[in-house]
Amino acid sequence: MLLIGITNRKDLLKEALLRPGHLEVQVEISLPDENGCLQILQIHTNKMKENSFLAPDVNLQELGLVYDVMRMQEHGVYAVM
Repeated sequence: MLLIGITNRKDLLKEALLRPGHLEVQVEISLPDENGCLQILQIHTNKMKENSFLAPDVNLQELGLVYDVMRMQEHGVYAVM
């Protein structure tokens, strides 16, 4: 049996789940960087562009920077720009 679980709050998992023999492999995936944020935005807005729901003057790279700063603030990292 293969069980895959995802959480952004590992601190709330019951200790029993983390004992040997339960969840053997734990993979930590870090938050995306600026380029990763841009790629995520491009993926999620691709259909919007194709169907003309996104104005041609929308700057996804600028939105990616805003998203990146907001994401850092959610995790207690504050940037001064």
